[in-house]
Amino acid sequence: MTDFDSPADTPAAHRWARLWAQVADGAAGRGDPVDLDALCRAAAGQLQVSAVALSVPSSGLGAEMIAGYGRLGRVAEELQVTIGEGPSLETLASGRPLLIGDLAAAESQVRWPLFGPAGVAVGVCSLCVVPIRIGAARFGVLAAYLDRPGGLDPDMLADAIGYGAIALELLLDRLDERVAAGQGLLDGEGSDYEPDRRGRRPLEDHPEIHQATGMIAVQLGVDMPTALLRLRARAFTEARLLSELAADVVSRAVRFDDS
Repeated sequence: MTDFDSPADTPAAHRWARLWAQVADGAAGRGDPVDLDALCRAAAGQLQVSAVALSVPSSGLGAEMIAGYGRLGRVAEELQVTIGEGPSLETLASGRPLLIGDLAAAESQVRWPLFGPAGVAVGVCSLCVVPIRIGAARFGVLAAYLDRPGGLDPDMLADAIGYGAIALELLLDRLDERVAAGQGLLDGEGSDYEPDRRGRRPLEDHPEIHQATGMIAVQLGVDMPTALLRLRARAFTEARLLSELAADVVSRAVRFDDS
């Protein structure tokens, strides 16, 4: 795995330019901004996969998905956060890409004893996870999910790495904007940023998880890390997605101080 910064006149640079044009053209055709969601949509089409998801490191959660295309990717990424293991979390920690040709294979099931069966159950057959990094600095991962075994062929893998390079540029641009505004990468509450037309602030995907964690902390009189741990444990015990349980907490359909 090489770093994403390459000399200007190289095959990797030409690939980057081609993929960037696809992202920009696709966004323009839909009347959308050239953002991380547009990148994920373009990547899913080019790579011929069911879903593409982009996640960044998050204290407490381990990772937080901030953009994506396709329900399978959202479900698979959130499963990993709920369970606490999986390919995206592993790549975030190691900085190394992963190619999984068959998630149902014994090797994959042993490697991720919790996520393996859960991922297969929701329809993940194979996947590719590319780190988004500069040297040792890790900014996130780009994960491509397939509903068929076999994974990506070598040419498509090169394109996946190229999309990772574009994601890095978009992430750094967004980070520059947030730093200029005195905000962190995932800050949401109290932000001066305007929500986009989907109701999300930039670099925010599941605000209900953070809101629910705060509510549980108040209900139980515990700190935020403990509240998040309780939320994740209950989601895992009830075989629910973290965001679904969090939404019930926010709507007050579920309380943690009932028992």
